[in-house]
Amino acid sequence: MVRIRETLKSIVRVKFRYLLPLMQMALAIAIIQWTNHWYLTVARHYDSPGTPAPFSFMIIMNAPASVVRMFWAPYVDWLWSNVLFVASIGLCWYSLVWSLDSWRRYCTPFPFRRRRLRIAANLLLIAISVVFVGYFRDINIAQMPWQWEVPSGILFLGWAIAPLWICGSDVERCVRRKDS
Repeated sequence: MVRIRETLKSIVRVKFRYLLPLMQMALAIAIIQWTNHWYLTVARHYDSPGTPAPFSFMIIMNAPASVVRMFWAPYVDWLWSNVLFVASIGLCWYSLVWSLDSWRRYCTPFPFRRRRLRIAANLLLIAISVVFVGYFRDINIAQMPWQWEVPSGILFLGWAIAPLWICGSDVERCVRRKDS
């Protein structure tokens, strides 16, 4: 009975590892298509309609991929920018699930055994969260409808504070050499 339960847990974990990134990618494709249709419809009536709330929510929900997106968006056309963005969303959520699994098993956000590699990965995530806060202060959450404002604010704070707390504690643990 215990072996069956462990087998089912491993199957669910493997499916979740692949299902969450695919769901996030499908949601991103749907929101991008809806935003494109919305722009084509609203552009007939307004000069500058602004960014729709679901697209801003998607940008905040996929913060690490959005930070990386700002490096290639000015240089590639609309289609390739969105293809790369959706692929980076999948990679972001896959690495997040991978990190959660590592946190559950080893109490570290990365399963790396080398301290220097763990410290470098942690500092990279901390830098991305700092860039995220600096870059996305331009997203005016207050102008969103309240149904989008509350979850967007929570996600913004989560993506800004969680890497600082989790990765900072792991850097501190690596520096003090509490674990190998």
